[in-house]
Amino acid sequence: MASVTSVQRNMETRFTIELIGDNLDNNHMSKIIKWAVNDFKNKYPLLFTRDYAGGRRPDYEWEELLAFEIYSVYSNKRTLRKRVEWISDNSESVNYILNNKSPGKTTLNNFKLENPLLIIEFFQYTIDLGIDLGLVGGEILVADSTKIKAFANEFKTLSIGQLDYLLDLIYDLSFDTSKNSKWSLLRKFFFTDKLPKKLGDLVKEIDKNLNQHGINLLKTALQSQENRDWVIGWLDELVDNYDGKKRVNLTDPESRKMKMKDGTSRYAYTLQTVRDVKTGFTVSQRITQEKNDKKTLIPIIDDVISNLGKTPRYILIDNGYWDIESLEYSYLRNIIPIIPDLNQSKHRNGTNISNPYAKHNMLFDPVGEYYQCPYDKIENRGIHKIRGENKRVFKSTKCPECPFHNKCAGNSKYRVFHESTHPLILELRKNFIASVELSIYQYRGIYSEGGFGTLKNARQYPDLKRRGKQKADIDLKIESTVDNLIKIRDHLKATLITIP
Repeated sequence: MASVTSVQRNMETRFTIELIGDNLDNNHMSKIIKWAVNDFKNKYPLLFTRDYAGGRRPDYEWEELLAFEIYSVYSNKRTLRKRVEWISDNSESVNYILNNKSPGKTTLNNFKLENPLLIIEFFQYTIDLGIDLGLVGGEILVADSTKIKAFANEFKTLSIGQLDYLLDLIYDLSFDTSKNSKWSLLRKFFFTDKLPKKLGDLVKEIDKNLNQHGINLLKTALQSQENRDWVIGWLDELVDNYDGKKRVNLTDPESRKMKMKDGTSRYAYTLQTVRDVKTGFTVSQRITQEKNDKKTLIPIIDDVISNLGKTPRYILIDNGYWDIESLEYSYLRNIIPIIPDLNQSKHRNGTNISNPYAKHNMLFDPVGEYYQCPYDKIENRGIHKIRGENKRVFKSTKCPECPFHNKCAGNSKYRVFHESTHPLILELRKNFIASVELSIYQYRGIYSEGGFGTLKNARQYPDLKRRGKQKADIDLKIESTVDNLIKIRDHLKATLITIP
């Protein structure tokens, strides 16, 4: 049993354990994290280089604070209040991580704000470590996305018209600072509630064009020249973040109004994650403002190749990523996308599964190139020009004599399918059918949807706690870093790592 000594700090008694960590097993998460952070520092010492103010060495080393940040997230201590309380509880694992030090809220908060690069590079380090330890195969990857609710007030918004009006108003009036200028009289009105006669029409116009949030920004600008310049800069940022459709959120303008899985609309971000199927290791993660997955496959592929240092063989994705240019990009980089087309996706999702005449419920033979309907084959009849565009035409000559004709073709003489002539379509369809037959595609559900479920439920992360795209990205990279370190511990049981 380790001995205990009393230390006086800030008029409070804090107990520290000598030979701290002796009571912790080598596979304890605090030991895995501390070992990984120290190994990371040894490999990349320049990332930890700092300038000491006045030559005075700081009280806390970055490796201590980085390790504590990771360990806190692993332990579901995500708020500064919980972390400070945790430190004061004198836990042996916390003392081990922090080397018996006791940082306060300001130190913990500043570290995270000032060191996004360190956190991003440590996430990459866990990927490299996973590769070195054989936990990442790098051959078959799974990509998927989910919506993460932003830390934003749903009602604190301005329309683009309100933003433009407020900017024009400030530019038109605020640079005339004379005593009887409209700007000066507006200041007197808002802060004394005395309305000069010649301002009556202007005040009515302001009330008509601005909501209360816009008026609050106007009042802030009226307080001083410094405040006015800040408001102009803030309004410019809000305008830059306007997506052309929805109102801009004042608390997190980078977030976007998105439809969530429960059917509600919320200000949110899209979290895109790529996992390796060997152990479910996270090899790429991005936060985007895109409301759907179209056009997002290209940056995913680039990120994966960069992170892995190699080109994977397959990437498993759902129909939401269907974009011919992106799929061509994947093939050009020798990555085969395994993706269902719209009909295959509908069939897997059980859309109108009881209707045997629905196209997506008819078995497609990629070798013979035909659909098997309840009566006959709907075969490829070649390429025809349909409304000025070349289409592959599928048709059965036996439709008129089919006993199911009315239910299937309705008032038409034949049941006809028109499809794209793009040569990649058939190749994608064949690859998807083969992947289902070989049980490869099942990994997508296991490692994508299962991973998001773990994040939101088991890891208690239903939404973001900080504002802005970069901060959201850092927070979620920490979550993936933790997940990777857990896999390192669970799969190796710490037997291949010597913990100091």
